[in-house]
Amino acid sequence: MTRKSTVLGKEAVVAMLRELLHEAQFGALNCMVLRVFRSDGGWEDLVLGGTQEEQAKAQALWRDTSEPGFPVVRMTLSAPASAAALATGKAAELLAEAIEAAHRSKPNVTVWIEVTQPDMPPFVAEALDRLAGRGAGIVVTHATPDAMHCSHPPGGQLPPELQERLAKASRAGAVWHPLAQEPVPGIGI
Repeated sequence: MTRKSTVLGKEAVVAMLRELLHEAQFGALNCMVLRVFRSDGGWEDLVLGGTQEEQAKAQALWRDTSEPGFPVVRMTLSAPASAAALATGKAAELLAEAIEAAHRSKPNVTVWIEVTQPDMPPFVAEALDRLAGRGAGIVVTHATPDAMHCSHPPGGQLPPELQERLAKASRAGAVWHPLAQEPVPGIGI
Protein backbone atom coordinates (compact mmCIF):
# COMPACT_ATOMS: atom_id res chain seq x y z
CA MET A 1 0.00 0.00 0.00
CA THR A 2 1.35 3.44 -0.89
CA ARG A 3 0.99 6.33 1.54
CA LYS A 4 2.15 9.88 1.06
CA SER A 5 3.61 12.19 3.60
CA THR A 6 1.71 15.16 4.93
CA VAL A 7 3.50 18.33 3.95
CA LEU A 8 3.49 21.18 6.46
CA GLY A 9 5.56 24.32 6.49
CA LYS A 10 8.78 24.23 8.48
CA GLU A 11 7.33 26.31 11.33
CA ALA A 12 4.26 24.05 11.62
CA VAL A 13 6.44 20.92 11.67
CA VAL A 14 8.70 22.35 14.37
CA ALA A 15 5.67 23.42 16.43
CA MET A 16 4.06 20.00 16.08
CA LEU A 17 7.28 18.21 17.08
CA ARG A 18 7.70 20.51 20.08
CA GLU A 19 4.12 19.76 21.19
CA LEU A 20 4.73 16.01 20.81
CA LEU A 21 7.95 16.33 22.82
CA HIS A 22 6.09 18.21 25.53
CA GLU A 23 3.39 15.53 25.64
CA ALA A 24 6.07 12.80 25.87
CA GLN A 25 7.95 14.60 28.65
CA PHE A 26 4.82 14.95 30.78
CA GLY A 27 3.47 11.45 30.24
CA ALA A 28 0.57 12.21 27.87
CA LEU A 29 2.27 10.51 24.91
CA ASN A 30 3.26 6.90 25.31
CA CYS A 31 4.10 5.48 21.89
CA MET A 32 3.99 6.73 18.31
CA VAL A 33 4.94 5.77 14.78
CA LEU A 34 6.29 8.34 12.36
CA ARG A 35 7.20 8.01 8.71
CA VAL A 36 10.23 10.21 8.09
CA PHE A 37 10.99 11.21 4.50
CA ARG A 38 14.59 12.11 3.77
CA SER A 39 15.84 14.64 1.22
CA ASP A 40 17.60 11.84 -0.69
CA GLY A 41 14.21 10.27 -1.47
CA GLY A 42 14.44 7.52 1.13
CA TRP A 43 12.12 7.09 4.08
CA GLU A 44 11.90 5.13 7.30
CA ASP A 45 9.26 4.33 9.88
CA LEU A 46 10.24 5.20 13.45
CA VAL A 47 8.50 3.64 16.46
CA LEU A 48 9.14 5.78 19.54
CA GLY A 49 8.42 5.12 23.19
CA GLY A 50 6.30 2.46 24.83
CA THR A 51 7.06 -1.15 25.63
CA GLN A 52 8.10 -3.67 22.98
CA GLU A 53 4.52 -4.96 22.95
CA GLU A 54 3.10 -1.44 22.48
CA GLN A 55 5.64 -0.74 19.74
CA ALA A 56 4.69 -3.94 17.89
CA LYS A 57 0.98 -3.08 18.19
CA ALA A 58 1.55 0.49 16.99
CA GLN A 59 3.57 -0.72 14.02
CA ALA A 60 0.92 -3.31 13.10
CA LEU A 61 -1.81 -0.68 13.28
CA TRP A 62 0.28 1.62 11.09
CA ARG A 63 0.16 -0.97 8.31
CA ASP A 64 -2.80 -2.54 6.52
CA THR A 65 -5.61 -0.24 7.62
CA SER A 66 -7.04 0.42 4.16
CA GLU A 67 -7.29 -0.90 0.64
CA PRO A 68 -6.07 0.58 -2.65
CA GLY A 69 -8.23 3.53 -3.62
CA PHE A 70 -9.06 4.34 0.01
CA PRO A 71 -5.87 5.36 1.83
CA VAL A 72 -6.29 5.88 5.57
CA VAL A 73 -4.44 8.31 7.82
CA ARG A 74 -4.91 7.16 11.41
CA MET A 75 -4.74 9.70 14.23
CA THR A 76 -5.00 8.03 17.65
CA LEU A 77 -5.82 10.16 20.69
CA SER A 78 -4.94 7.95 23.62
CA ALA A 79 -4.10 10.42 26.39
CA PRO A 80 -5.47 13.78 27.45
CA ALA A 81 -3.82 16.86 25.95
CA SER A 82 -1.93 19.13 28.31
CA ALA A 83 -3.82 21.89 30.05
CA ALA A 84 -1.64 24.45 28.26
CA ALA A 85 -2.50 23.00 24.84
CA LEU A 86 -6.22 23.07 25.68
CA ALA A 87 -6.15 26.58 27.14
CA THR A 88 -4.45 28.06 24.09
CA GLY A 89 -6.54 26.14 21.56
CA LYS A 90 -3.32 24.63 20.21
CA ALA A 91 -4.60 21.04 20.42
CA ALA A 92 -7.64 21.87 18.23
CA GLU A 93 -5.48 23.87 15.84
CA LEU A 94 -2.91 21.09 15.43
CA LEU A 95 -5.57 18.42 14.92
CA ALA A 96 -7.41 20.56 12.35
CA GLU A 97 -4.16 21.28 10.49
CA ALA A 98 -3.22 17.59 10.47
CA ILE A 99 -6.66 16.58 9.14
CA GLU A 100 -6.56 19.30 6.48
CA ALA A 101 -3.06 18.28 5.37
CA ALA A 102 -4.07 14.62 5.16
CA HIS A 103 -7.22 15.59 3.24
CA ARG A 104 -5.11 17.42 0.64
CA SER A 105 -2.47 14.68 0.40
CA LYS A 106 -4.29 12.16 -1.79
CA PRO A 107 -7.70 11.62 -3.45
CA ASN A 108 -10.23 9.61 -1.41
CA VAL A 109 -8.12 9.70 1.74
CA THR A 110 -9.99 8.86 4.93
CA VAL A 111 -8.79 10.43 8.17
CA TRP A 112 -9.54 8.06 11.04
CA ILE A 113 -9.68 9.86 14.38
CA GLU A 114 -9.41 7.04 16.90
CA VAL A 115 -10.12 8.11 20.50
CA THR A 116 -9.06 5.48 23.02
CA GLN A 117 -9.28 7.56 26.18
CA PRO A 118 -12.44 7.36 28.35
CA ASP A 119 -13.83 10.81 27.46
CA MET A 120 -14.04 12.47 24.05
CA PRO A 121 -11.58 15.38 24.15
CA PRO A 122 -13.35 18.71 23.62
CA PHE A 123 -10.66 19.82 21.16
CA VAL A 124 -11.92 17.20 18.65
CA ALA A 125 -15.20 19.12 18.26
CA GLU A 126 -13.27 22.40 18.07
CA ALA A 127 -11.04 20.98 15.32
CA LEU A 128 -14.12 19.83 13.36
CA ASP A 129 -15.59 23.33 13.66
CA ARG A 130 -12.41 24.73 12.10
CA LEU A 131 -12.89 22.31 9.17
CA ALA A 132 -16.55 23.15 8.44
CA GLY A 133 -17.18 23.18 4.70
CA ARG A 134 -13.90 21.47 3.77
CA GLY A 135 -15.47 18.16 2.71
CA ALA A 136 -12.79 15.93 4.25
CA GLY A 137 -13.26 12.17 4.54
CA ILE A 138 -13.35 11.66 8.30
CA VAL A 139 -14.32 8.69 10.46
CA VAL A 140 -14.31 9.10 14.26
CA THR A 141 -14.27 6.13 16.64
CA HIS A 142 -14.40 6.31 20.42
CA ALA A 143 -13.66 3.21 22.45
CA THR A 144 -15.16 3.49 25.93
CA PRO A 145 -15.27 0.79 28.61
CA ASP A 146 -18.94 0.22 27.73
CA ALA A 147 -19.01 0.29 23.93
CA MET A 148 -17.41 1.26 20.63
CA HIS A 149 -18.94 4.48 19.34
CA CYS A 150 -18.49 5.44 15.73
CA SER A 151 -19.46 8.22 13.34
CA HIS A 152 -20.52 5.60 10.77
CA PRO A 153 -22.22 2.22 11.40
CA PRO A 154 -21.32 -0.30 12.78
CA GLY A 155 -20.98 0.77 16.36
CA GLY A 156 -22.95 2.95 18.72
CA GLN A 157 -23.37 6.52 17.55
CA LEU A 158 -21.35 9.45 18.79
CA PRO A 159 -23.16 12.24 20.67
CA PRO A 160 -25.51 14.12 18.27
CA GLU A 161 -23.73 17.48 18.68
CA LEU A 162 -20.38 15.91 17.71
CA GLN A 163 -22.03 14.05 14.84
CA GLU A 164 -23.47 17.37 13.52
CA ARG A 165 -20.08 19.07 13.67
CA LEU A 166 -18.50 16.11 11.88
CA ALA A 167 -21.15 16.23 9.14
CA LYS A 168 -20.29 19.89 8.47
CA ALA A 169 -16.59 19.05 8.05
CA SER A 170 -17.07 15.80 6.09
CA ARG A 171 -17.67 14.81 2.50
CA ALA A 172 -20.77 13.01 1.28
CA GLY A 173 -18.77 10.55 -0.84
CA ALA A 174 -17.57 7.17 0.37
CA VAL A 175 -15.00 6.81 3.15
CA TRP A 176 -13.09 3.73 4.30
CA HIS A 177 -14.52 2.35 7.54
CA PRO A 178 -11.59 1.02 9.57
CA LEU A 179 -13.74 -1.25 11.74
CA ALA A 180 -15.99 -2.66 9.02
CA GLN A 181 -12.99 -2.83 6.63
CA GLU A 182 -15.06 -1.60 3.68
CA PRO A 183 -16.15 1.65 2.03
CA VAL A 184 -19.26 3.26 3.58
CA PRO A 185 -21.25 6.37 2.58
CA GLY A 186 -19.94 9.64 3.97
CA ILE A 187 -22.10 11.74 6.29
CA GLY A 188 -21.20 15.17 4.91
CA ILE A 189 -23.83 17.81 4.35
